[in-house]
Amino acid sequence: MEDSNAMECNEVGLSNEDAVSLFSTSLNKALEKQSKNCLIQEVDLTKAAAVIKEEKTALQQRNKILKIADRHGWDTVKYLDDPFNTEDATKLRYAVGRAGLQESEIQDSSSKEIVADVSTVGKSDTWSETAHTSKASPSPPCQPQLHAQVEPLSSENNEVRSVWTEIQEMKKDSRLSSAASNIQHIIRKGKSDSSYKMYDTYFKKFRTWCSDHGVSHLPAAVSTVAVFLSSLVQQSVSESVLSAYFYSIKWFHDFNVCTNPCDTKILHMVMEGGKRILSKPIQKKEPITPEILEQIINKYGDDSRKNDLLSVRVCAMFLMGFAGFLRFNELANLRVRNISFHDFYMCLHIESSKTDVYRRGNDVLIASTGNATCPVFWAKHYLQLAGISGKPDDFIFRSVRYFKSANCHRLCNINKPISYTRAREILLDSLSTIGVDSKLFGLHSLRSGAATSAASCGVNDRKSAQ
Repeated sequence: MEDSNAMECNEVGLSNEDAVSLFSTSLNKALEKQSKNCLIQEVDLTKAAAVIKEEKTALQQRNKILKIADRHGWDTVKYLDDPFNTEDATKLRYAVGRAGLQESEIQDSSSKEIVADVSTVGKSDTWSETAHTSKASPSPPCQPQLHAQVEPLSSENNEVRSVWTEIQEMKKDSRLSSAASNIQHIIRKGKSDSSYKMYDTYFKKFRTWCSDHGVSHLPAAVSTVAVFLSSLVQQSVSESVLSAYFYSIKWFHDFNVCTNPCDTKILHMVMEGGKRILSKPIQKKEPITPEILEQIINKYGDDSRKNDLLSVRVCAMFLMGFAGFLRFNELANLRVRNISFHDFYMCLHIESSKTDVYRRGNDVLIASTGNATCPVFWAKHYLQLAGISGKPDDFIFRSVRYFKSANCHRLCNINKPISYTRAREILLDSLSTIGVDSKLFGLHSLRSGAATSAASCGVNDRKSAQ
């Protein structure tokens, strides 16, 4: 038998060793196949499918991280809160911006940052600051700071140092401490509180935009500001909003002693072009004539309404605004201390106005006429009926409430001037009541009507403008 097998192997050209090896290989394959079949029958197919799905998800997450790292670098992956959940494009752009800022901060690790709260500067004679290294992580764009970041200039040039850093060092000297601490208080007095509030609001939005797009906001590149202004023009914002963004960026760079991109000619060209694109025709309001004003007084100032605070307020507010050539802000901000009565006139002290940049104040004299439209009479009557006398800081024109129990109107206890919207509503309702088209008029119609009447009487335009 063995001889016959050997003869068969020799006929096919195989040695005994090769035949044994071939037989062993075939046997192993058959056993392995049989064992797999047995294993599949014993394993739960549901668990196997779950394991396969989990491994597939892990592989996809790994590939996503590798793709992000390959495109933006591993520093970007480090700043992602959840690297596997990057469907939100804003989160990815923020991580890219954080990585870029971190890289620039490492290059200038020797510099420091002083954060000065612009919204509180000038509230007291001293101001607080927080010094920390530039390695500190910046605030996320969803929570921008209402601060002016005072960042030093490049430390590579020994001749160029941050002005605020030098001031900080001078404060350590007892002889210079008081003067150095008062600098920001002086700077704040250069503009009104509303201007600083506007700067904070619009620069905060610009800072968020820069963070979302991974570019520096302070100092900002000329190209960055140009693209930002272009995006505002594409959004069809108003001309005033475009200017507010531009001057906010300009002020923050001046405050931080940075190279100001807003001083370049190309940005001024962008602003001029943007204003032309966004500009709209000005629809000037008609002036209120003395005849229209007399009709309003006859309607609201008759004997049946002389004890009604709402009606008396209409007469006093319109007559004082007309006779005094007052803008709405000047009229609304009048306080008890600003008005004084004399034998033949009353004096209104205007503490601040549009043309009084340095707040020196101005006195407006309004003569008593003795007729039905006498502004002095209606001002006295209004103050007496409203019960305004004791507190010098109380605003004269405030909101009015109706008291059902007493069946009368009274001034609100909240010492807050009447709003522009409410005053405009009162004027338009009064005009509609006498049958005049209210769409043609506005609050400025009182001042423009007074100027027109004065010009028709031969008064110099320059004097009426004052």
